[in-house]
Amino acid sequence: MSFSGSGGPPPQQAREKGLTGGQKPYGFRWYEKLANGKNKRVGFISLDKGEENCPILILDQAPPGENEWNPSVYLHERFTFNGGYTNYAVCRHKTPEGCSLDVALQAPHEHAPWCKIGAEHGDEECKRLGQPQNKRGSWRWICTALKLKPYTFEQGKLKGKTIPFQRGLIVAPEDQYKTLLTYRKAWGGLRGRTFHASRGNGQFSPRIGEKWDPAGSEVMTDEAMMAKFAEAAADYGLDVGNFLKPMDYETILKLPTVAEMGEIAKWVAGERGISLTGGAGATAESNPVAAAVASGEELAEDDLPF
Repeated sequence: MSFSGSGGPPPQQAREKGLTGGQKPYGFRWYEKLANGKNKRVGFISLDKGEENCPILILDQAPPGENEWNPSVYLHERFTFNGGYTNYAVCRHKTPEGCSLDVALQAPHEHAPWCKIGAEHGDEECKRLGQPQNKRGSWRWICTALKLKPYTFEQGKLKGKTIPFQRGLIVAPEDQYKTLLTYRKAWGGLRGRTFHASRGNGQFSPRIGEKWDPAGSEVMTDEAMMAKFAEAAADYGLDVGNFLKPMDYETILKLPTVAEMGEIAKWVAGERGISLTGGAGATAESNPVAAAVASGEELAEDDLPF
């Protein structure tokens, strides 16, 4: 796996009211290609609040060493658009051109407990309180895993169907990255290792859990994984060999071009009533908006979210 990423070290579509020149996209999601040519929506490994000891099997080798933060990206994750909150986009804020989506997702600055701006100047209240603040993507380390826990659909066409395993991306904040890096250094890699992950009940608890404990010293071999997950792979739509490989990060995590990001930002900003050229720190030069509009055609996919 040579992909490094851009992070570096630590349904019926409608036209947007008030915007012209194109069809509103359904959402901004990631897909991977299946053997039958269909596109499956990429899932994400996550835990419910209060969930404890959830078994998760890592599929990346993830060896330590030089550039051990790869693959990583700066990521706009789970932002709201078109009535959904499972939208994702790789952030461009580390590039010379900047990221227009940072502006589209801006929000009033809050005097949160972790805001040190006011304290550094001896102010009891931050002077930026309420002022527009661009929202940059957050640094995330990426790997592919299997959540070894059954899931039963509660609604939709697959209501009542139970799947034994869920395949998806781990999107790890820096603290969880450091935890996993400790084990990578101790073991020389993570592939075939199972962890018991637990998540607290806090409002800002990471979706992948705060606590990751090794399930034991045993490493599941490729042969054992191929035997155990052959049926799950067939249900997913891949042969078992590809099912057990890390996802194609070069495709899924590709950094959008300035024009592509401009399209995403235009729609998000339009829905939120934000001016891309009048936002905090925004200029037409640093945050260009493409003239052409994406078709918004929804990719063909099935209903399995794993």
